[in-house]
This record gives sequence, structure tokens and C-alpha cells, in this order.
Amino acid sequence: MRRVLHTVFLIIFSCISLIGGAAGNMNYYVSPAGDDSWSGLSSETPFASIQKAKDAVREFRRGGFHGPVTVHIGGGLYELDEALVFRPEDSGTEASPVIYRAVEGEEPILEGMQLLVFKKGQKKLSFVEHLSFSGITFRERGMRDQEQSPPVISMRDARYCVFEENQVLHVNSRALEMTGENNEIKNNLIEDARIGAIRIQGRDIFIRNNVIKDIHLIDEHERSGWGICIDAPSTDIIIENNQVLRAGISLWLKSGNSVVAVKNNLFVDPELCLVRIGSREGLSQKHISITGNLFYYKFNDVNIYNIEGMNALPDEVDHNLYWNPTGCILTSRVFRGLKDVSYFSDWQALGFDSNSLIENPLFIKPGEDDFSLQEDSPYFTLRSEAKEPIRRFCFAVSFEEAGKNNFSNIQHLQIYGNNSMLFLIMDVDAGMDFGALKQELADKYEEDEQPLLRKIVSGELLPMERIYKLEQMQEYAPEEGQLEHRKLTEFRRSVSCMELHPDPASIARYRKIHEMGQAWPEITDNMIKTGILDMEIYIRGTLCYLIADMDPVLNAQWKNQREALPREKEWQDYVSPYQKTNQKTGTKWIGMEKIKE
Repeated sequence: MRRVLHTVFLIIFSCISLIGGAAGNMNYYVSPAGDDSWSGLSSETPFASIQKAKDAVREFRRGGFHGPVTVHIGGGLYELDEALVFRPEDSGTEASPVIYRAVEGEEPILEGMQLLVFKKGQKKLSFVEHLSFSGITFRERGMRDQEQSPPVISMRDARYCVFEENQVLHVNSRALEMTGENNEIKNNLIEDARIGAIRIQGRDIFIRNNVIKDIHLIDEHERSGWGICIDAPSTDIIIENNQVLRAGISLWLKSGNSVVAVKNNLFVDPELCLVRIGSREGLSQKHISITGNLFYYKFNDVNIYNIEGMNALPDEVDHNLYWNPTGCILTSRVFRGLKDVSYFSDWQALGFDSNSLIENPLFIKPGEDDFSLQEDSPYFTLRSEAKEPIRRFCFAVSFEEAGKNNFSNIQHLQIYGNNSMLFLIMDVDAGMDFGALKQELADKYEEDEQPLLRKIVSGELLPMERIYKLEQMQEYAPEEGQLEHRKLTEFRRSVSCMELHPDPASIARYRKIHEMGQAWPEITDNMIKTGILDMEIYIRGTLCYLIADMDPVLNAQWKNQREALPREKEWQDYVSPYQKTNQKTGTKWIGMEKIKE
């Protein structure tokens, strides 16, 4: 997946930016009880309108401020006669994003016709950039002509923008449309809309963890009622962990898209079809994958897939679970658009869904829109079987040892750093050992331009030993690489570094208490309960490196929450004597910054 990365490739110089100080934060406040003549600089003197706050942010940032700017929107009703319009001059930057966020525990409601609009400037390639909107309810007021009305939220020509944890309710036309690149739509509720819920066009756009309900079909030509619609041309799109309940068409991939991953979504009870894939005017689909999804519908006249010709065929469809309580999936014509493909057996004869299941998913309360799964759901077995095995090699090296490198073209590589060390994570095919990895690096990359890779190829820099794994899996020799599985869901990775006291007996004991089977079960349970998906510890000399993969919506207070759980403090007291305390931070583990994705 191509991704525009915020990366410094000349690694030896990157530490300057890692240890530099931030410019601080700027905050504005808005409340229905406020006044636009007030300063807006505190919750006691808030503006009355978001428009006023937007104007204040634009004027303030003209002074060259380089830190984050947050507009805190208080709870209550904001009636808009005109849409909030954001232009390129309202943009933030990578170092100074602009965030419009609900005050914690409060619900601001924006009500009107069209509520939020992005408009690009005069320059051909201008974007509205680095804006995010969070915790806001958008609600349409009144009735409009459905076909001709613009979307309630129109984020066109957006870049590095985030729309998260919002609600878009009771929409008479389209709810949210977004074009541009490197944007995210996540953790939103969109309910009761006509024509469509989420429609995007562009590249590097993520649609994750949204709940979409009751998107109504209004014509007989299948142009409306889509839950998620990917317009063309779009590329590098991830659609993951969403729920689309009762839409006309759950997912619509229009003609001419490429590199679209549809994974781990729940699609329930469409009126027409679960997935529609277009191929018109000679535009074909390329590199489309549909994996790990759960498809459920009660009506017999619904198509699972409507695929408009052979050019619309996806590359991979597998490890999905399908269910209809009437049993019609195996006996009825559930496919449309492909010649000689009507039944599920015809579809499988093309090589699709060979590892998928047609079984009852065992929902807990589907009648209440709670599609949680019982513990013995076959979906969990399916997900486990779908995990792709990989081998992981980790390396630690000082900046001085690393030299100057340009890693921009090296695949399967993540780099984290602090003010003195680099930590490299390389995930490769499961069949590769260190010898095969060295050969691949030697064959693919110019050694004389990559001194750090040259150290790996020559064996001067060796893989690190892993001493702990949350899942208590077998530890392999460093030269074999550690067996892992690619995660099927979104996660957030954190890497930290810690120094042990330089006593060989003490280090040996620290290793021992982290061996497989030695972890206290209460501590493992505590981490899982607080959103830790996986954790590893690697060691080199006296330095330990911890990789923690966490739920992406993990609360910032997760450490404090865990400290109150059973035996947590006892465990920390148990391992603390082996660990050095950093004199600058006063902590044991020191976070490392991501340098390369």
C-alpha cells in the first residue's frame, strides 16, 4: 500500500527533528452561550459561532504559529443558515494541525442544510490540509430535492484530513463525500440517509470502524442507497472494520479503481445487493481484494455480488463468511452481471471464496442491531485461518554505527529512533531465514549506498533475540527470525527502549522471568483488557526494545487504568530492580519516534 510518509530518509540527521521541542498548543472555545465579541481564548469567554472561531484560527496562523490549534466546541445546538466553508488558507500543517473537537462529555449539534464544505483555491493542485473534526453531530434540517442537493458534508480536495467519532443523522440526500489523498474517515455513526452515506474518490484514503445504518433506496436504477461508494479513479483505499446495516447497496466500487482492500467488515440486509463492482466504458478494476468480511441477509431476492463483466472481477475474494437463515445461498441465483455465474458454486469454480464459509455467524442480539459474536462463532475460526504467517527480524544500532542511509525504496522495513539509537523491524516471508534475508538485500539494493544494509548483509549487524511475547509463543533463534502473523485489523504501534543494569546475573534473571510460560497470567489479562493486542521485547546487550501493538482507539489513560488491575503494581515492583531509571525523564521505558513506515 503506497502511503505518503512523513519521513526523514537521511537517518543520521533525523535525530535533530526527533529531539527538538514543540511549539506549544493554541486553543479556542465555542459555546451556544458565548459571544463572538469575546476573545474565545477560554471556556469562560467562548465565541458563539464556529465560523468566528474558524476566522480567528486563520488570522492567528498568519503570524507563523507552528503548534497544534484546537477549537473546543461546547455542547448544544448550532443552527447554520449557511455551510461552514473551509479553504486552503484555513489549512493546518503537519506540525500545526487544526482540530475542531467536541468538549469532552458534551454533544455539539450542527443543524442546517449543507453544513460543512471544502473549497479549493485558484491553484490547480491546492488542497485543504491537516484539518480534523471529532465528536460533532451533524443533522440536516428540512427537506431538499434529493437528486440535485449537495452532500451535507463535502470535503473535496482534502489532504491529511480526519473525520472521526462524529454522527451524521437524518440526511435527505448524501451524508459525506470526500476527495483528495491521505485522509481518514473512522469511528463515525451515519444513520438515516437517502442516496448514500460515505462516498470517496482519490488515493490513500482509509475508511475504518464506521457504523452506517438505514441508507434508503429511492429509485429503480440502483443509483442510490449505497453505504460505502468508491468513485473512480481511486487507488490505495482501505475499507476495514465497518458495519453497514440495511442499505440499498452495502458497498459499491465504481469502474476504474485500483488497489482497494475490503477487509473485516460486516454487511447486513441490503435491499439490492451486498457488493456491486462496476466496469463501464472500458474501465477495469485492478488489485481489488475482499477478505475476512461477514455477509448476512434475510431476504431471498438479494444478490451477494453484482459484478458488471469480467473486467470488474476482483483479484482476491476469500476467507469471508456468508449466511442467510433460509439457506438460499447454495440453492438460489445470488450472483448477477457475469455470464454463466449465478450460483455460489459457479463463483467458486472461478477460484473465489474457496476458503470461505456458509455458516450461521451466531450473533448475540441481531434484532437489536448488536452484531457481537458468540465465543464459538465460526467467524473466529475463519479469521484465525486467514492469518498470514511472516518472519520478523529486529536490529538495533547507534546513529554513529548506522552512517548515512536512504531507506525510501526498501520494503518491509519500519524504523524507530531516539536521540542515540535506531531500532529496525523487518517483516518478511515466513519461509525466509537470516541467510535468505541477507541474500535478498544483497540482490535488491546497492550495498555501497546503504552502509547499514551492508552491515546486515556482511553479518556485522545480527538480528536481536526476542525474550518476551504476549501470546507466549515459541521463541526462535535470532537467525531463524520470529514467527508472526500479519494482523487482520487496524492497530497503533508504539516502540520503547529501556536499559538494564549491567550485571550479567541480573540480566540473566530478567531474561528468565520473561521466558515462555513465566509470565503472570494476571499481567497478560491486564494488557489485553486495556487494549494491548500484542507485545514483544527484544534485547541487545543491556538495551531492551519493546514493541506494543494497541487498539487504535486506546484511551490515553490506558497505563493508569492498567495500574489499578490485579497484581499490576506487584509486577512492576518485581521487575523494577533490574531496570535503570532514565535520569532525564525519571521513567524506565523511553518512547521512540517512528522514522519510516
